[in-house]
Amino acid sequence: MEIIKCETCHWDDILEIRNENREGFGNSDIIPPEDHFKYMTQNFKNYLICIHLRKVIGFIGHLENDIRLGTRKEYQRRGIAKLMVESFMEKYPEAFAKIKLDNEASLKLFERCGFKKKYYLLER
Repeated sequence: MEIIKCETCHWDDILEIRNENREGFGNSDIIPPEDHFKYMTQNFKNYLICIHLRKVIGFIGHLENDIRLGTRKEYQRRGIAKLMVESFMEKYPEAFAKIKLDNEASLKLFERCGFKKKYYLLER
């Protein structure tokens, strides 16, 4: 398993993983390919990819230091996300994670990686 820089050849995999895990994201809508490619054109340099047996199994990146993270469902709960967060934080130590309160898996992951709860956003 290795963590590498994101290249244009990885963009389809990122979209697939993100849409497969959309419930955990702030915006849980399916992202259309044209919107995704426009976003990635501007932000792909802020992303890393996790590869296993020449297959993209996860991604981590940031937008304005807010972390975006996803792992293929069949690779979840194997420590891959933790490995990606730890590697990512070496490169982007100022990054932070905004997590939905009902996303317990992500909350636990980031706490295991040394993150602390700082704010609650209350909406009506």
